[in-house]
Amino acid sequence: MKFKVFDAKSATVPGKIPTPALTMSRTGLFRPNVVLVEKLALEAGDLITLVQDEDRPTDWYITKYIETGVPVRFTKNGQPLFNHSTAAKELYATLGKEATETVRMQVATTPLVDANKAYYAIITKSAK
Repeated sequence: MKFKVFDAKSATVPGKIPTPALTMSRTGLFRPNVVLVEKLALEAGDLITLVQDEDRPTDWYITKYIETGVPVRFTKNGQPLFNHSTAAKELYATLGKEATETVRMQVATTPLVDANKAYYAIITKSAK
């Protein structure tokens, strides 16, 4: 007999996106989803940096390993947030979108590692 197991590992949480994602508001508020929080091992006070490739301006990355990043904070209900209005303005321009709507983008599951820092690609073509 061969069993197909349905347990805690195979369960999906309603509303949980199975891939890492980052939501950006017009005010520069960024909200990583639960999967991205796990990938980056984010905790309150960690520093997050958004990086744009100057040679390929549509390529953006997120990392927590740069000392000059912006601090992550968690709301009372555990939602992680960070602010960066300048990066949001540039990212909206890159996407060709008006800064009047909230945008959700998928993030790569495997990082690009450079100088012992992990950079997760923000998949700008997935912006909705």
